[in-house]
Amino acid sequence: MYDVFKGLVGCVLNGAPVVKDDNLYVLTSRGPFVFGAEGDCCARCYWDEVEVPADVDGAQVLSVEDEGWDRIDAPGDVEERCFVTIRTTAGAITATLRLSHNGYYGGWATLIRFPEAEAA
Repeated sequence: MYDVFKGLVGCVLNGAPVVKDDNLYVLTSRGPFVFGAEGDCCARCYWDEVEVPADVDGAQVLSVEDEGWDRIDAPGDVEERCFVTIRTTAGAITATLRLSHNGYYGGWATLIRFPEAEAA
């Protein structure tokens, strides 16, 4: 999953990242990044929430890491989550990627919008 986020490293944040319509929006000095989520057949993958420390506006992104998927107790289908940590000069931002499936299928983060692609 790291390659999806590598363009963020070195960017300066213009405000706090937000989750809207199942996507993760990160505004930077280079422009907006929009991260989506996709699931295999019979799986739903989506960005659920983001925890942001105070004063991230103007912070530089140092690294992005994920902790891998872990299962959570839920009735019915299998529920999993992956915490993605965006480390900045103002502290760590934690975004949660969720996955609901029948026990067989998976999901992943995608890059929907990348600033340099718009300049071309």
